[in-house]
Amino acid sequence: MEAVRNWPSNPQKPSRRLRGGFTLVELLVVIVIIAILIGLVLPAISGVRARAREAEVKNDIAKLEQAITAFKVEFGIDPPSQISLFAAPADWNLPANTRSMNLIRQIWPRFDFSDCGGASNGTVFAVPGGGTPNRFDLNGAECLVFFLGGMIDQQSGAFTGFAKDPANPFTSRAIITNRQGPYFEFVGALRIPASATAGDGNWSGRLTDRDADWLPEYRDTLPQQAMPYVYFSAASGNYRTAPTTAGMAISMSNPWVNTDNRDASNSAYTLMNYAYYVSFSPFTSPAMSAPHKPKGFQIISPGSDGIYGTGGLFNPENTSALSRDDRDNITNFHAGRLAN
Repeated sequence: MEAVRNWPSNPQKPSRRLRGGFTLVELLVVIVIIAILIGLVLPAISGVRARAREAEVKNDIAKLEQAITAFKVEFGIDPPSQISLFAAPADWNLPANTRSMNLIRQIWPRFDFSDCGGASNGTVFAVPGGGTPNRFDLNGAECLVFFLGGMIDQQSGAFTGFAKDPANPFTSRAIITNRQGPYFEFVGALRIPASATAGDGNWSGRLTDRDADWLPEYRDTLPQQAMPYVYFSAASGNYRTAPTTAGMAISMSNPWVNTDNRDASNSAYTLMNYAYYVSFSPFTSPAMSAPHKPKGFQIISPGSDGIYGTGGLFNPENTSALSRDDRDNITNFHAGRLAN
């Protein structure tokens, strides 16, 4: 009888060689997928970051609006967006300076022009070491800082508001400690000791002096921002415009402009030629153009590109005609940037 052969009940299966890892092709596929995901995610992250920064600027502008409201409650008018101040009493009486004189009278009806409101020697305006000019021409960006911050303490560099003396509001804090304002807490101050050369180097924080005239302007919160906020006051319902050149009629060759954000002492230095308007034509009467914030003011940040554009027509329902430079501007009359 043939012997029964005992076979193992669990025959051993052929062994398989273990894999050592991904192949080169598989790794390349993974890298490509990761790159695609990064390409999709990064723009979204950048967009979120940009919107957050724009929201921070809007919040900063809202605080400036509150400060302007506080100034108006105190003095009855919004801060003007163009004015000339004089440290020589006779200059106030010149016919060309009547407008500035009338603005000062609106704010301080008892202002003593014979002593320039306490600034007859000019030192309360001038940067230490920079001399004492007799005339100070403030554009809109500079008016925003001057009227909300007030006089600058020559020892600490801080804004000190105005003396609570209706005849001499420009008197320094060293002489009159009872003050009105400042109405806004600016991030920055005059550097002490200051250089004898005007310019950005004399100012810390977000203060700047782009036209090097000793009068500071204020930048927004965007990183690397070099240009200041622009400020236009509606001036009782009609944003101020320049007289026509040499009596010429307004035309294609002689358009009107808003001049409050030009520098009177440096005609080449211009921030914006126009405020923003719902309807707009520089070639007809300014009264034919309808501004945004017609009875208030416009505050404009140049956005992340640091370029204002020209201003003029802004229709939020149709932004196709808006220039590239205007599109990223951030204002107090529109949510977010003007256009994407």
